[in-house]
Amino acid sequence: MSKKMAVAVLVMMIAGGALFGSGNTEAQTEDVTIKVAYPIAVDAPVSEILNGFAAQFESEHPGVTVETVYAGGYKDVKTMVQTTIDGGGDAPALAVMLATDLFDLANAQYIEPMTDYIKEQGAGYESRFIQAFMDNSYYNDETWSLPFQRSAVILYYNASLLKEAGITPPSNLDDLAAAVEALTVRDGENVTRWGIEWPSGWPYWLFQPLAMAEGQNIVGAGDAEVFFDDPAVIKAIDYYNSLSHTYGAMPKG
Repeated sequence: MSKKMAVAVLVMMIAGGALFGSGNTEAQTEDVTIKVAYPIAVDAPVSEILNGFAAQFESEHPGVTVETVYAGGYKDVKTMVQTTIDGGGDAPALAVMLATDLFDLANAQYIEPMTDYIKEQGAGYESRFIQAFMDNSYYNDETWSLPFQRSAVILYYNASLLKEAGITPPSNLDDLAAAVEALTVRDGENVTRWGIEWPSGWPYWLFQPLAMAEGQNIVGAGDAEVFFDDPAVIKAIDYYNSLSHTYGAMPKG
C-alpha cells in the first residue's frame, strides 16, 4: 500500500483564530483575512482544490478573504503552528493536521475547542460527517476538529488471480488467510508471488483495522489510553504474524 494513502487528516481550530470557525451570521463590520495552513501529502491537486473552496467561501461571504498557506508536509504544518504561536506571531485560523496530533496540540493549548462554534450551526450539524471520522475529534467532552481530506485503509485484491485459482473473495479473516496462502507461488525455496503484503508501518492506522475486527480498538478516548495488552488486540497481532509465520503468504519482518 502506498505511503501516500496512509494519511489521515483533519481541520483544527488554532488558538486565537476563533473568527473563522465562529459560525457568526451577523453583518461583517470590516474586511478580514483568514489564513488556512495545509500540507500536501497525496498525489492530487490539493492547492487548486483548496483555492476553489476559498473562492466559493469568499463569494458567499463578502468582506472575507481566505488566504491558503502551503506549509510543506504534515509535520511542517504542526511545526509552523507551534513556532508561530510560541513566537507571538500571526497564527493561521485553521490548519489541516494529522488526527493523531490532537492530544498534543490540545494539551499544549495550541488549539481551542470547536464545540461552541459547532453548536451555533444548529442541531444535527455533526451528522453531516461520517461518525467514524468524527470519533477522532473528541477529547475531554469537547469537539476539537472536523474531518477534512480524510483517508481510509483499503485492502485491494486481484480479482483475476482469485478467479483463476477458483477462490471466492474472502469475507472474513479466516477465509482471507486461506486465500492468500493458496495464492502464494513458490519456485523451490524462492517465492515468486506473495499472496498478500500488509505493511507494518503506521501501526496505529494500518494495524488498527485488524484489532477492531476482533472487537477492540487499540486506543481509547483519552490521551494515555491504549489496549495493546487486550486479548482481542493480541489475537489480532497473532493473526498478522500468522500470515508470515504460519501461512507463509507474506514476507517476514
